[in-house]
Amino acid sequence: MASERQDFDSSNIVQVSVQSAEIAIIGHNTKPDLVVNGTLKNLARGNMNLTIRAGEHAHVGGIGTLEIEEHRPVMQANAAVALHQFDHLLLLLRGSLPRPASVILALQEKILISPEGVILLEERRKFNISDLSWSIPIL
Repeated sequence: MASERQDFDSSNIVQVSVQSAEIAIIGHNTKPDLVVNGTLKNLARGNMNLTIRAGEHAHVGGIGTLEIEEHRPVMQANAAVALHQFDHLLLLLRGSLPRPASVILALQEKILISPEGVILLEERRKFNISDLSWSIPIL
């Protein structure tokens, strides 16, 4: 198997083109979550559901997790950001954008990918998210 993996590359970045964003409020006494759904840009065949929670978080171990299932094309990610950044994201994503926004997830570990961009996983995996970066078009 090791010889088969020689042609594979690795990346600790997952780029997502935002297709939709919505607020989810679950329960009567909870803070809202920002739920972002998007398509993968730097990896082949896939979508991502990213849930962002407002609030302070410890940086030990990252700001969230990305879960990739072995045979399912939808990744699940959860992250926590500071309240001021959460509010700023809501404000920026609320308007009519000229093209889709993008979010980049920086992972603490690398994902093994084929030259075609297909993720090589032998089982379901969780990766720690170390940071989120956004590109939100205004013109």
